[in-house]
Amino acid sequence: MVWDAQHHHGNGNLWFPIGNKAEVSALSFDEVVHEWPKERDTDDTPAPAGGKWIITDSLRSKESEFVNPRLANYLCGPQVTRLLSWCCAQYWYWSSVSHRYRYSLMADREPVSVLLPTVKWNTACEQMAAQLAPEDELLVICDTEQDPVARHEAPEGVHILIAGEPEGCAGKANALAYGMTQARHDRFVWTDDDFERDMEWLNRLVAAGEAHGPATAVPFFTGGGWWRLFEPWLGALFMIMLSLQLGGVANTAWGGGVVFTRSELTVSVSELTDELREVMSDDYLLGQRLPHVYPVQSMVTHVKVSGGFHSVRHRLLRFIRIVGINNGWVLAIVISSSLVVAGLAFPLAVAVSLTGSFAAVYAWFGLGRVNFLYAYLGMLVLPPVIFAAVLVDEFEWAGRRYRFPNSGEVEILDATDEAWHAVERFYSLSKTTSRTWRLGIPASAGVSDSAGVTHFRLRESTILWLVSATRKFNYSDVITLFSSVADSETEDRFLYSARSLSRLLRCQ
Repeated sequence: MVWDAQHHHGNGNLWFPIGNKAEVSALSFDEVVHEWPKERDTDDTPAPAGGKWIITDSLRSKESEFVNPRLANYLCGPQVTRLLSWCCAQYWYWSSVSHRYRYSLMADREPVSVLLPTVKWNTACEQMAAQLAPEDELLVICDTEQDPVARHEAPEGVHILIAGEPEGCAGKANALAYGMTQARHDRFVWTDDDFERDMEWLNRLVAAGEAHGPATAVPFFTGGGWWRLFEPWLGALFMIMLSLQLGGVANTAWGGGVVFTRSELTVSVSELTDELREVMSDDYLLGQRLPHVYPVQSMVTHVKVSGGFHSVRHRLLRFIRIVGINNGWVLAIVISSSLVVAGLAFPLAVAVSLTGSFAAVYAWFGLGRVNFLYAYLGMLVLPPVIFAAVLVDEFEWAGRRYRFPNSGEVEILDATDEAWHAVERFYSLSKTTSRTWRLGIPASAGVSDSAGVTHFRLRESTILWLVSATRKFNYSDVITLFSSVADSETEDRFLYSARSLSRLLRCQ
């Protein structure tokens, strides 16, 4: 029942409407009055004989029709009113304090240059642009003029830079190197485009840098699918070791969220940019060029990764080869093999201890996931994966295919070597006849239709026709076509195919 009430001091009366009507009746709590008739529906219902409304015991028991007068009297009393008023005042006060505190942080801290490598304008770009102080700058760095982000209209404080194609280094390292040469301020922030941030992320990271020197957020790589097997080890274990500065990941400067100044580098900015153009991992290089890196344990950052088999396979190869080439292979092989031997010899004890340990880590950091249950299974498959990473030196990352041998030299595979695979993947994107026509490929070009599903045959004539026909698409158009039909599990693979196909077309 919707009702409103107001207590009038001095006469002990409570005014309130009954039912859905706006009628009010003066009820005195000091007298016994007649029950309000249930059938009373109109405003002109006459009052009972004697002119009084009687509250009987049956009335007080009908909670669905009437409000308990004592409860209503209490709720509308001066104490509760003052309490509600105080709560509202506190809410508005602390909201204004928080607002002023945020902008005072921006006003008090020194300006920063934020470097964000990406090929398309996304949520991360929007979030970082919204957190800039008036003197800050956000440098969004892409590879070529054909990248979608290159045509985006940059908001105030944002500059879109074109680094050019990488040669002998990772695409991200090349973008960061170019951004460092263009940055104006003394303090830098490196970040990625594959996770979301709250509105205080930048201020908290910069504050940690001002208080402790070079500082890094702590990543937690989380995901579903095949990644569940490896999340406890390459996600949670990496997170805890970085937080506590243990093992080979101590002093790692995670490129997804790290802050430092020019003076804190052990080399000059120009030397750092030259080195970036020769490495696969910007994280490891930066950690080696800073005297120490403070892990901000309050900034555990959830980075959601794809769980598809293709993506997980290449991510594992990249992660493990970077660690192995920089820190050596022996320790990782010995520890993982020893765990497997112990796990097979004492399966129950090892499974329980591993699951319990990772459950404690997940609970301590408030990760809110149950993938710690896969810790034992992940341990069993980890040694074969490490051995595979020792033997296989090629992997895909962010749309490119790299060869990363034990020498540490980075080689970007020639796009023409992968062009025919790219064409085949381009074919596989068009699963239906409608998509075929949207891509502009006629049904006569080596296409057979069965049960509404279009299958492409790799014929020489079809390949030549496709290469010729797609000349009308520029680099950005090809990426857009791939992205429009690719899901999150396969986006990296199709982006790589789009880059390879586009390079092939430029080479023709």
